[in-house]
Amino acid sequence: MRLVLVLLIATPLAGAAPAAAPASADWVGPGEVVWAGDHGVVLLESEAVPGTEGDHVRPHRLRWSVQRDTSAERRLALEMTGVFRPGVVTVLPDGTLGVTTGDALVWVPPGPAPLTDLEGAPSVRLDFEGKRWRIRAGDSRGVFLQEYALNQDRPVLFVPLSGRNLEFGKRVQVTDDRGVSVNTPPPALRAGDLCACGRDVLDLATGERTRLAIEPRWSLVALGSEHAADLGNLVRLSDGKMTPLPADGSAVFRAFAFRGRLAFGLRMELGRTGIVAVDVRDGRHAALLSVPHEQDSGWGLYARGGTAAECWPCRLFTTASGIYLHDGERWRVQPWIEALPD
Repeated sequence: MRLVLVLLIATPLAGAAPAAAPASADWVGPGEVVWAGDHGVVLLESEAVPGTEGDHVRPHRLRWSVQRDTSAERRLALEMTGVFRPGVVTVLPDGTLGVTTGDALVWVPPGPAPLTDLEGAPSVRLDFEGKRWRIRAGDSRGVFLQEYALNQDRPVLFVPLSGRNLEFGKRVQVTDDRGVSVNTPPPALRAGDLCACGRDVLDLATGERTRLAIEPRWSLVALGSEHAADLGNLVRLSDGKMTPLPADGSAVFRAFAFRGRLAFGLRMELGRTGIVAVDVRDGRHAALLSVPHEQDSGWGLYARGGTAAECWPCRLFTTASGIYLHDGERWRVQPWIEALPD
């Protein structure tokens, strides 16, 4: 059994009209989904370099591909060999891939051939105010930054994107001045004009920050336009009212997304993982998809990037068109719904 870590970084924007989900269950692949969002899915293929079995740290051949939601076509964007693996931050509407090297946000524009070296690629340095910053999460609208400061707490900022430029002058502080742990930071989330991290929710439109009265040891793991969720409760943002998440014997329920008046979550139990929709108004819920597996289910979600996560032994990600759940053999697609089935 694994320890519960934390969940997703971002959720699909509430109220957006869903596109038709791909009909093929084999839409995703080859490779591992390492990031997902409304403008694409990023897959990584990794292969150890032959003849390096004795190396202390083995180099790998790495290939990042970008695949548009609802399209079976994928584009090989970045191809590298080495021991360093840049992290995926976002995919822009034009298909540009954004990755972080630790001290910079580097852009990989669409082109006829994959980029093979990040040196010389368009980039934005992550240093201002005489400090070094690291990217905690990102999407096509902006990135969450936190100062490098090991073993300490630091505030989390949201910096908007304008094209491929980070507008540091328009940055806003999502958390309070005390901030959150640098070593084990909670998820950084965005839904429309709302950003959240830890127990704090910031409205980008008004600049108003609200601290929710959830357990101090817990953090928000999902965010919608009117509700949020921690590990055990739905939280109404207008007044902070908390509603316990559905419980059913030994099964564990974890919310990961909101859409309209529905919260979506994983129902995890031994030998089975399912997707459940909950009506935030009255707590009614319905099972949408359930997949059996021989291995015991993990008791939590493990962030991978964007809206991609591992719910061991399954994997999960969401896009504008729906929810994708890997059952260990193939991807199952659950289109978004706006109301519970009768």
